Amino acid sequence: MSLQFKEALKEIKRESSVDFNTAWTLFSGAKTWDSAIELFSEASRVRDERLGNEITLRGHITMITPCLLDPPCKYCSASSSVPAIRANRAVLRLKELTEAVEYIEKRGMSYTIITGGTILKGFDAEVKSVVKAIREITDMDLWINVGPSLSTETLQWLKHMGVNNIGCSLETINSEAFKDAKPGDDFNRRIELMEAIEREGMKLWTVVMTGLGTNQDLIQSILYLRRFRNVESLRLSVFKPIAGTPWEQKQPAYMLDAFKAMAIARLLFPDSEVGLADGGGLDVLAHELMAGAGNSLNGILINTKKKEDMVDYITRMVTDLGFKVRPGSSST
Repeated sequence: MSLQFKEALKEIKRESSVDFNTAWTLFSGAKTWDSAIELFSEASRVRDERLGNEITLRGHITMITPCLLDPPCKYCSASSSVPAIRANRAVLRLKELTEAVEYIEKRGMSYTIITGGTILKGFDAEVKSVVKAIREITDMDLWINVGPSLSTETLQWLKHMGVNNIGCSLETINSEAFKDAKPGDDFNRRIELMEAIEREGMKLWTVVMTGLGTNQDLIQSILYLRRFRNVESLRLSVFKPIAGTPWEQKQPAYMLDAFKAMAIARLLFPDSEVGLADGGGLDVLAHELMAGAGNSLNGILINTKKKEDMVDYITRMVTDLGFKVRPGSSST
C-alpha cells in the first residue's frame, strides 16, 4: 500500500482535522487486497472500541404513505412500468400496520423503523394518524422516515409522542446529480428538514447512495453530514437497476465502493450506527460487519407483500462472527 494511504489512515484518526483529500486518498487508495483489509480492519477496530461488539436487531415496516413525487425518482420501483414491482410499494392499512408492530414487539425487538413515500406538500396528518394508532397499543421506540414531508409543528408533536429519531435521506450532496435522479423531489427541502430535526433536539438517520453521481460525490456527501451533530444512523444504499424504470439499463454500483465508503463513514462517525441501507441483504452481512458496520440490523421486514423474519438466522450468523445480540433484541 502507498505511503499516502498509510498517512491518510493515520490522519483520519484525528477526527476534527479530516478533509476531502484525506478521505478520498483512503477511498481511492484502498484498491489492493492489503489496503482494503487495512481500511476495514481500522473501521472494525473503531466500532468495537466505541460501540462494542453487540448487535441490536430492529423491525422495519413499509409503506405507511404512498410516494406521490411527480415524476418519481428514476431508480425507484415507484417508477417501474412492471405492475408487480410497483405493487411492492403498496401502502399498509392501519390494521396491517398495528399487527406488524405487535409482531415485532412480540419477537423482542427494541425498536422499529417505519418508512413511507414522499409528497412535498406534506404527510403531517397521515403520519400523526399512524403514530396515534401505534401509541394505542405500545410505547415501543419508533423511527420514522417519509422524506421531506414533515412540518416543524409535526416534528414537535412527534417528539411529544416519544418519537425522537427522524429519517431524511440526503442521497447525494451533488444537487445536479440529485435533480437528474430525483426530478420530482426537492434537494433544499431535504436539507431544511435535516436542519429542523437538529434544531428540535431530535436524532437524525440518513442515507447516501453509492452510484448516484461520482465516487467523489459519495465521499463529499459523507463529509457534509459531519455538520450535523445529531446523526444517529448513517446508511449506504447501493444502486441496483430495477426493471421497467428509466434507469433499468444503468450500470449497478460496485459493492466494494459501498464497503469502502461505509468504512470511511465509520471512521468519521464512530459513535453512530453505520451500515448498508435496509440491511444490505444476508448474503453480504459478513462483509458488511467486517467493513465496520454496526451496531443495528433489520431482524424483521414487513410490507403488504411479505413478512421476513430473519431474527434466528441473523442471531446465529453474528454469533458465529464473534458478535453478541443485545438483550431484548433477539428471539426469546
